[in-house]
Amino acid sequence: MVIYMEIGKAICAIKQRYLQCIWNHKRNNIYFLMFHEVPLYINQTIHNKNFSISKDRFFKTIIKLKETGVEFSSLNALFLNEETNVPFVRVAITFDDVYKSVIDNAVPILNELNIPFAFFITNELIDKKNYISSKDIQELVENPICELGFHSNNHVGLRDYKDKNEVVKQIEALNFEKIIKRKCEFYAYPYGSVYMCPKDYRNIVSEKGYIAAFGTVDSGTNNIMLKKNRFYVPRINVNEENADGLVYRISEKRE
Repeated sequence: MVIYMEIGKAICAIKQRYLQCIWNHKRNNIYFLMFHEVPLYINQTIHNKNFSISKDRFFKTIIKLKETGVEFSSLNALFLNEETNVPFVRVAITFDDVYKSVIDNAVPILNELNIPFAFFITNELIDKKNYISSKDIQELVENPICELGFHSNNHVGLRDYKDKNEVVKQIEALNFEKIIKRKCEFYAYPYGSVYMCPKDYRNIVSEKGYIAAFGTVDSGTNNIMLKKNRFYVPRINVNEENADGLVYRISEKRE
């Protein structure tokens, strides 16, 4: 059994790399950026520096992207857009888990610059130390440039569940929707690699009424691909080390 699992992981890793290569060679002009922690200084990172960017670097990254002339878009604007050939580059800013440092350091920057952003919130992390609070959420509900998406109830990878009924429980945002008093339209897979998001489980997500769901393939996309892969949309992890290179990578698409 262990051998079969390792083979399965290897196959999925190859598939993820293949998707990344294929999607990166497309005429991509849409980039979903994924952030986690935004501490004041990088050495204040709570968990993993691979998923952390300092406040100063975050600010500079946003400013540099703005200076390249990209259009910052909300998720709804991107997914409700019926055009298939838009010449300009669009970027969507998203945050997973939603650490308190994001509320303190990233949100004021985005509010000041009037840049739309989306939070993918995990139910069990609300009001936990270092994470978003119920009070924060109520304030964000009133923020016109913030979209609130769901990141599962317990932040467990879907593949870790053998019972599909348990998968459904993780995906359904019923309690979260009571908190935000609205329909939750977007979902982000915990540990969103190809391996951790089996296709039959992605189908369950599509059946639950979400507009789209996000994985973690390091690639941009385009309107045509968005329509084909609505329930496994690629997102690029941004951290302290790769932020500058990412800006350059996106700016190249404008030339």
